[in-house]
Amino acid sequence: MADLGNVVCAGAPIVLFTYLLAGAKLPAAKAAAWGLAAALAAAVLCFSGRPALLGWSAVKGAWNALAIFAVILPALFIYELLVKVDMFEQIRRKVEAAIHSQLLRVLFIGWAFSSFLQSITGFGVPVAVTAPILIGLGVAPVRAVLICILGHAWGGTFGTLALAWDSLFLQVPEAAGSEKLLLCTCVLLWVYNFVCGVLVCLLYRGKAPHTRDLGIAAFLSALQGGGQLVFTHLNPATACFMASVLSMGGIFLLDHLGRTAGEKRQPERSRPLLHAIFPFLTLTVLVVVCLFVTPVYQFLSRCQVALPIPDGTGGWDLYSPISVFTHSGTLLLVSSLISILFYRRKGYLKQGELRPVIQDTLKKASNAILPVLLLLIMSKIMDGTGQILVLANAVAGLLAPIYPAAAPLIGVLGAFVSSSNMSSNILFARFQYQAAQVIGADPAAILAAQTAGGSVGNLVAASNIVLGLSTAGAPEKEGEVLRFMLFVALGCGLLLGLLTFWLS
Repeated sequence: MADLGNVVCAGAPIVLFTYLLAGAKLPAAKAAAWGLAAALAAAVLCFSGRPALLGWSAVKGAWNALAIFAVILPALFIYELLVKVDMFEQIRRKVEAAIHSQLLRVLFIGWAFSSFLQSITGFGVPVAVTAPILIGLGVAPVRAVLICILGHAWGGTFGTLALAWDSLFLQVPEAAGSEKLLLCTCVLLWVYNFVCGVLVCLLYRGKAPHTRDLGIAAFLSALQGGGQLVFTHLNPATACFMASVLSMGGIFLLDHLGRTAGEKRQPERSRPLLHAIFPFLTLTVLVVVCLFVTPVYQFLSRCQVALPIPDGTGGWDLYSPISVFTHSGTLLLVSSLISILFYRRKGYLKQGELRPVIQDTLKKASNAILPVLLLLIMSKIMDGTGQILVLANAVAGLLAPIYPAAAPLIGVLGAFVSSSNMSSNILFARFQYQAAQVIGADPAAILAAQTAGGSVGNLVAASNIVLGLSTAGAPEKEGEVLRFMLFVALGCGLLLGLLTFWLS
């Protein structure tokens, strides 16, 4: 086990950030700034962090933040555009008219639709878009954000077109093609998905869910978790997308079966639904054409940009390449531009109304971007100076006999400090694989626990919390949301740990 002093120093930034945000209720940016300061102090005092190493680690964090900002900005713009043309109200009306049950309405927006958005975007976009719709349905702002975070987080591994899943094999190429890894991952995510569904029902009721609620959660979880298990064998990049679409259809089926005889849907004479969800339809078409049509994808993915960093031998490496034309941010940007033209042609967006949309987007983005930037720099400094590895080794050394039970918590830790399941896999996948070999555990089960734990970590990812609260109009409630989600993440991590212990 690592030296106790080093373990304490390595854990101090995370503990300090968590306390300041959830305990002292500081704004996310201030808490992240103190966490970064603690990481720098630990790097210099305990880990011999050289200025060059710290500087390039900070640059790496800023580069990763840039990739997230490229998603956040157009996503917020689409949100503000829909607010300006009053489309969120239209979506709410359509959902109320089409779905009779208030619970099913909440599940449709907060669980199924947010999962659909997670499948093609990620980085906090699902929470930012769906939380205001739930508020329009009568859900309190903080509760709306909690529901949407719970509803989409299960898609962290195979969502965003399976970026996190692919990153697993970048770190552990030996695991590529493992059927057991795929099966174990889907089973863990299915269990996690069901727990989140039950918690969504609990938040809606404000008390213990009804027995019927549990049946509804089990049915929708079978469509999402079970559907993902089936669809991953066809194409992992589309698995979350297909499972989410299936669950949206399942909600309409449940609502139809629950109607009394002769009861009809209320006629809705507001703007057509296709107009209200036009940006998302456009985004879906772009995703299908640009990513799933092989010749188009191969052509567009040729253009990549990367950060040149020293390789330690006098040369340069290319860090974290970004495919410019197939990146989620680019697809969101094109969707927003097409939506501007569409809404202007339909007369929804008047001359001069675009400027306030841009201003409101930048205002909300400034609240969301700074905490994410500081946390990503903190995570890269902790990674580059060995602090994260020391923490992981400490956990492995302390819990060696029952290490599989702790493996998901390491994935949670990675996603918490980096705000990304993908980054968590990049940080810890290799370590988890090596730890499994040392203790004689099944590497497939341990790697499944890592990426499933990263999905659990989405519950406490700063980008999800900050971005969701910014569009919900409650930016000062980060600590309240984090306190709730920390207990949920810990509980889900322990549950998946028990399953991993059995699977391994």
